[in-house]
Amino acid sequence: PLPQAGIEAVLKGKPVSLTAFDHAAMRRYVAKTLGNHRIDTIFVFSSQMGQYIPDDFADRVVIDLCDVDSAKFEAYADAGQRRWINHREGQLLAKEEARLANRADTTLLISENEANLFRTRVSSMNHIDLRVMRNGIDATFFAPDAVKPEPTLYGPGPNLVFTGQMDYAPNVAAVERM
Repeated sequence: PLPQAGIEAVLKGKPVSLTAFDHAAMRRYVAKTLGNHRIDTIFVFSSQMGQYIPDDFADRVVIDLCDVDSAKFEAYADAGQRRWINHREGQLLAKEEARLANRADTTLLISENEANLFRTRVSSMNHIDLRVMRNGIDATFFAPDAVKPEPTLYGPGPNLVFTGQMDYAPNVAAVERM
């Protein structure tokens, strides 16, 4: 639960979002997988998942941050939304994003604007291979109005659905579009 993760994060001096996604079972699964299989590349999707890269993993690491989450939290704070906790989260996540970028062989962001924003937030870009990889979603083709609902999706599974929420505060939306 998020309130518990928030309390734990404050006590440990960690970002809330990392604490909320920190699970011992996932750590065991990663360790078991790496122990049982020859893995030469770890692909990490989002800064919250970077905590699962073992310190001793010596092969290739690619991190897809998508966007600069730390900037969003700071924009929430600047907009007056839970000012203290969001400012804290932004500052701590910025450190984690920089740590991950320095750890990775390649760090991906979704747009040149996000990459430029990231560059302004990292003290040194030495040894950071930062690249832009757009998500490639065709918004016209995937528009909900353009497709009839698929009745079989409501039947026996497994069914996978990926959704996202982008209704940030106005200041944050501006960061997203930069």
